[in-house]
Amino acid sequence: MRFNIKIKQLLLVLIDIASFYVSLILVIYLSFYFEKRYAFAIHFDIFTLILLLWLIIYYIINLYEIRDLNDKKKLFQKQVSAVLIGTIFAIALFYFIPHLKIAPKKNLILFALIFLMLNTLARNFYFSLIKNKIQKEKVFLVGGGEADEKI
Repeated sequence: MRFNIKIKQLLLVLIDIASFYVSLILVIYLSFYFEKRYAFAIHFDIFTLILLLWLIIYYIINLYEIRDLNDKKKLFQKQVSAVLIGTIFAIALFYFIPHLKIAPKKNLILFALIFLMLNTLARNFYFSLIKNKIQKEKVFLVGGGEADEKI
């Protein structure tokens, strides 16, 4: 069972990576009418660094915890928090490293919104697929009282 959970978590990471790069491509397509290839080339490296940072933030906020899939509202709130924190870190990165060839300003906000939307849709679709396949651990409780009600 433990191995199965790790695969499901790895799939979540892959979904997040795919959502991230699809969002980047969409922002470049919407923002750079003529020089899309050049724009993607200069954005790819720095946004890959941002992606790594966002994956760490997602991990810290427990967005890869399979057992927390039931509460979609709480999950969405965690996602919004993670994207907000990630965006703030990205802004700081662009501010403290001014020699980067890009200063995304509005594009970074547009990217964060598109990513949040795509990522939420992709995760909800994935959760609906695996919802019934998440095994619940069986526990035998001896005793009673308040502690056993919490469990």
